[in-house]
Amino acid sequence: MPTRKTSVAKLTSQKDTLSWAKQLADTLQPGESVALMGNPGSGTTVLAKAIAAAWGYEGQINDSKNAVKEYPTPKGMIYHLDLSLLTRRECQRFEFQNYFDKTALCLIEGAERAQSHLPRDVVEIYLRRVGENQREVKWTRRKRQNPKTRRRNPMSVARSSLD
Repeated sequence: MPTRKTSVAKLTSQKDTLSWAKQLADTLQPGESVALMGNPGSGTTVLAKAIAAAWGYEGQINDSKNAVKEYPTPKGMIYHLDLSLLTRRECQRFEFQNYFDKTALCLIEGAERAQSHLPRDVVEIYLRRVGENQREVKWTRRKRQNPKTRRRNPMSVARSSLD
């Protein structure tokens, strides 16, 4: 059973969004993954850029058509995976495990396209545009139980051995 605590914030300007992103970035550590989800124009790219800047990335961040971007920062490497640039088939074949590194932060934009490939422990962020410069953001730190190591109910094992 996943453990989660969902929080909600209303962001009323780009300044609010950048401030919120900085606060979030300060809580993130190398080895974590962040699933950025929302419709086009909801602000997931702005959020990814703001997190990289908050970690000290000083290079140019452009909206290139590369699905994988790397940002070296003083806190560690950031891998920015933009799955919105991939087809569903490409998402299924993508080698995610190459970017879930204990020494790097992994930002996964368009993560709703590859839910089954996300790591067990992930920060999920849903952005929704609610006005010209207004966003609603919901975020959750999720810790999922790995289905391969899920413990079976001891009573079901006992019952099946009695049959």
